[in-house]
Amino acid sequence: MEKINNSILNDWVVNLDLKHQAKLLPVLRGCDTEHEKLKDITKMLRWLIGKNFVKKTNYSNDKLLTIEATAHWLVYYGNIENNHWYEHIVLAIDVIREHHPDTYVRHYWSGVYGVMSTFIKLPDFVFRLIKEKNDLDDKISKLTKWMDTNYNDVSNDQREQLLIMQRYSSLVENRLVKYCEDNKLEYKNNAIEIRSSK
Repeated sequence: MEKINNSILNDWVVNLDLKHQAKLLPVLRGCDTEHEKLKDITKMLRWLIGKNFVKKTNYSNDKLLTIEATAHWLVYYGNIENNHWYEHIVLAIDVIREHHPDTYVRHYWSGVYGVMSTFIKLPDFVFRLIKEKNDLDDKISKLTKWMDTNYNDVSNDQREQLLIMQRYSSLVENRLVKYCEDNKLEYKNNAIEIRSSK
């Protein structure tokens, strides 16, 4: 008699041992981010793990994110936005590429896993600096826009705050530029090219 799966998890996940199931569960939570591509990747992974979480993903469809694009978004922005989440996702992808019953799925995530291993590994502090600069630039942009719209209401404290943020953003950028120069990496628009080789 066939076993009935009353779990929210897909059959192939339920049939794994608990150690492998535990590695997959962080996928259901997702990454706390506003980055659309990371959200898309999370949906692609969630569909593999749980029932009726998101719309079915067709892994034989050429409209999927390319393997290299997925790998780059995961490694680069996954580390910037939530390094802890990224480390768990790598473990989940390893389980998926080894144990998922669908050939297309295994091929796709094996490709992603392989490409991820070829990227230049940046220290955690570099990802933290990039996130810090992204956040600062976002705050500077919003405050500048508000000040332009509400010129007569701008206080000296707000002007001073903007100046401090601009100076600090410049210091962070100088640190990133120096790191990239020392390590012969390309830095442009607050992004480091991790796909190039030294």
